[in-house]
Amino acid sequence: MSDIFISYAKNDISVVRDLVKIFEKRGWSVWWERDISTGEEFDKLTSDALNDARCIIVLWSNRSVKSRWVLADATQGLSQKKLIPVLLEDVHPPKIFGDIQSINFIVWDGREDTASIKRLLTYIGRILISPSVTHREENPPIMDKEKIKVFISYSRADLPKAEKLVKQLDIENDIEVWFDAVQILPGDNFVDKMMAAIETCDKFLICLSPSFEKKSPQSWVRREFRAAMLDENRQGRNIIIPVRIKRGGKVPNEIGPIAYADLSTTQRWQKNYPRLLAAIRK
Repeated sequence: MSDIFISYAKNDISVVRDLVKIFEKRGWSVWWERDISTGEEFDKLTSDALNDARCIIVLWSNRSVKSRWVLADATQGLSQKKLIPVLLEDVHPPKIFGDIQSINFIVWDGREDTASIKRLLTYIGRILISPSVTHREENPPIMDKEKIKVFISYSRADLPKAEKLVKQLDIENDIEVWFDAVQILPGDNFVDKMMAAIETCDKFLICLSPSFEKKSPQSWVRREFRAAMLDENRQGRNIIIPVRIKRGGKVPNEIGPIAYADLSTTQRWQKNYPRLLAAIRK
């Protein structure tokens, strides 16, 4: 029996090797296709490994989302409640997995000290320590009802900048940040959790950047923004605060006349971050 089964497309083998090294350093056993010897029965060995593994990591990329083998592995992991999806590229997984939260590895460079790999290792560790615990039984931290609840919406390409903003806001004692990288666990239904968080947040921060401007209307960040606008109109309250975190690009038409906080450079961050705090607390 292996602790971890990794499903991937051949083009992503370099990432797999990096992950295997990190996992094995922690004493975890890993099954991947290299473990199949020539002449062995591929389907049976793969099926046995999938059933025996305590968690199944699926690496989503441009190639893997088109692979029927990876799709089959991910489907089994989902049905057995031991799937951990990892996003290597800015792609949309097959529809059956569209609402399942993935860990963002788009900008991962192989290092062990990044937020993405730490989150992945923490989640794997929880599963391996308590084999009976499933994704649905794991709950993210509950937000403090007495604090100002702030929802952070961002494009995947802007994750490092969004993480910087989250860390800064976390310092404030009266602010509780809802950030999908923390609040949503792999295997969770992203849409349900996202909608519930938007409906209960006090402020909705939308991160503006050239990446956001290029996003299609069906992208998650655009859907989140539309949901916040609908919530504003329905409840008659002002919750949206645009925050420019990267230079370049135009302010989207949907923003309209709403003033934004410019944190796109170090100098502008130092000048405008206090004003952003004032707007959040208003």
